[in-house]
Amino acid sequence: MLLAEVSIRRSIFATMLIAALMVFGFFSLPRIGVELFPNVEFPVVTATVVYPGADPETMETKVADPIEEALQSISGVKRMTSRNLEAVTQVVMEFELEVDGVQALQDVRDKISAIERDLPQGIDPPVVQKFERRRRADPLDRAGRRRADGRDDADRQGRGQAAPPADLGRRQRRPHRRP
Repeated sequence: MLLAEVSIRRSIFATMLIAALMVFGFFSLPRIGVELFPNVEFPVVTATVVYPGADPETMETKVADPIEEALQSISGVKRMTSRNLEAVTQVVMEFELEVDGVQALQDVRDKISAIERDLPQGIDPPVVQKFERRRRADPLDRAGRRRADGRDDADRQGRGQAAPPADLGRRQRRPHRRP
């Protein structure tokens, strides 16, 4: 009841109090601790092998199967998938979040280099790389707006998606036509 009475009797005081709280919140928001918006790294490693002229069935039996068998002994694997296309095999390993991505990358490289002599002659050297899928949860990072570091929505462009137009959220004026 006291808050309602003060708000009615001294409305300017109540308005200034609310405005002060809003300004305090506005200046505090960028200083929210890192633990509330963690920088999460998903450990995913891909191994790509190119075998010119091979059909998908050959890629599966002679390239993907030996690689998958060698990689099964690595610990912390959440999911392993392989895609076999004409002349290309890609094995994707997704690890548990607790696994260090750099260590996982090194383990995969070691296992593949150990079986590389068992793979067919004529393949290009296997390319093992860590899939970078980093994204910081930031409520102020809106789509299509320039971020604080000067990049213009580079995460979307990096995944092959078109970035939204720069004037997102702005009102577009239409020319006035006279009859």
